[in-house]
Amino acid sequence: MASTALNHLTPERRLLAAQEVKYGESFQLDWPFHKIGTPAFGRNGLKHTLIKFQPKNGQLVHDDEVSFNTQAGSQWDGFMHQGDQRSGAYYNGLKHSDTVCTEEGAHSVHYWCESGIVGRGVLLDWPRWLRETGKEVPSAVTRQEISVEDMKSIAAHQGVEFRHGDVLVLRVGFLEWYEATAEAERDKQLAGLQLAGAKQGEEMQRWIWDSRFAAVAADSFGFECNPPIGAELLHHWLIPHAGVPIGELWHLDKLADACARLKKWSFLLASAPLNVKGGVASTPNVIALL
Repeated sequence: MASTALNHLTPERRLLAAQEVKYGESFQLDWPFHKIGTPAFGRNGLKHTLIKFQPKNGQLVHDDEVSFNTQAGSQWDGFMHQGDQRSGAYYNGLKHSDTVCTEEGAHSVHYWCESGIVGRGVLLDWPRWLRETGKEVPSAVTRQEISVEDMKSIAAHQGVEFRHGDVLVLRVGFLEWYEATAEAERDKQLAGLQLAGAKQGEEMQRWIWDSRFAAVAADSFGFECNPPIGAELLHHWLIPHAGVPIGELWHLDKLADACARLKKWSFLLASAPLNVKGGVASTPNVIALL
């Protein structure tokens, strides 16, 4: 597989990330499947089948089977998920007709499993920053641009300094809103897919690239705001051009509360993607350790 932003996660960076563990508190950031409700965009949700398996020798045993769309809940978007819509190419110039969409795909997420995704995570808590600085906190399901200047201001407010190889994690409050809202109202508000998130454009692209982030993630459908206005989706640049994985629908509320309590917004982040050859995306299976 060609070099990607994950190559910033060197052994030296992992050793430094391990030093972030000061309190022994850990948080699973995968959102529980039973809270998802109806997945967006017509995708299939979790199907869980319990099997009461009783072998002939009389032992009492249970098995179970699960199936789901890897985009239905918490996820990593891999490099086969989004291409450059103008050139028709995926990362490293692969075309849709190439092996990119076969089981032998050069950009399968199973390549990430050789060492996992392990490094220093940094959480930027946008709604908390707004409240603590006396600003109005808008709904996470309205189009709100979080600019590079905003990101830097949140980091300064939290006392965070970025390092090369960081995994940038942005909390916009989407899952907090989702879990507190009845399904009928959720469906109504999400119909237009208005979302708060990172602002699109060259300034954001350059900042992410120059900061040498290994990956980005958020607690919403996308790391970025929606719909884009006057600029291409960050997805269409981060994945096919910069080789930056995007995490979506990460469950960040408990981690954010702990970070605020401990006044510590950086942590060891460890993710073990699904080791499925040819995989387009994966559950993150991600733990944050403070």
